[in-house]
Amino acid sequence: MTDELETEYGSIVCEKTLRYQSIMVDEKTRQRLDRLTLLDDSFFRLVMKDRPECITLLITVILEKYDIQVDEVILQADDHSVEHRSVVFDVLVRDVEGNYYNVEIQNGREGASQRRIRVNSAHLDMRMLAKGMRAGEIMDSYVIVICDGDYFDKKRTIVEVERYFDDGSPYKDGNHIIYFNTSVMDLNTPEGKLAYDLKCTEVEKMHYNELREAVAAYKNSETGERKMSSVWKEVEDEGMAKKASAIARNLLAEKLLSDEKIAQVTGLSLDEVNRIKSQMKM
Repeated sequence: MTDELETEYGSIVCEKTLRYQSIMVDEKTRQRLDRLTLLDDSFFRLVMKDRPECITLLITVILEKYDIQVDEVILQADDHSVEHRSVVFDVLVRDVEGNYYNVEIQNGREGASQRRIRVNSAHLDMRMLAKGMRAGEIMDSYVIVICDGDYFDKKRTIVEVERYFDDGSPYKDGNHIIYFNTSVMDLNTPEGKLAYDLKCTEVEKMHYNELREAVAAYKNSETGERKMSSVWKEVEDEGMAKKASAIARNLLAEKLLSDEKIAQVTGLSLDEVNRIKSQMKM
């Protein structure tokens, strides 16, 4: 009986050792991880996980809401619809008053497009509007789009989108869209320092303590590095998916192959090809 237990215990130890070795970080991977910034959406979500002080900082600086108290942070919240298009929010935040904030990382003009953000804003409102609730009870919603470029050429870090009557007076429907352009920064301002930190690869050069400590927990520790190695795999997978989508768009535009053949060539599903096709309005 003792021999059997020792054998069983030994196999468990061996299995755990192999599992640990399989997630060890090699030098090449570590160099890649060192280059990650908070503009990588997978890394952004990882850092924001269980770090309400970081998301509070972002909202405080971008919206100048110094009294905000975060009640809940949800990562990759799936707003699923059977009949209509679903949306996955990068980070979804609810404050203690019931206002909702969708924080999106968008590295590309298409992801930051007006109509795409309109979809996010609409889903955010429907998420807040509970069954039986009167429209007048709905709280404010904020879609904060953090971009790597100044896609609308506004030459400002913070660009607010609001509605107005034709006489110029504000139309106060509680819906707010804010673009945060990290390519435009003034280090003499709070938003400029935040833009710098979001793009910074060197922890010690970051301005805000909350972000510096959160990033250091992953970049400057063995446990954090192992967790980040899985993030790098996710980043690579996302990169491959974007390349496949770009190839599919080119093939659809050329109209040389059937949808089924394009799916086969790119590795995308036929549904994904049809989605891209509908976005191209073909």
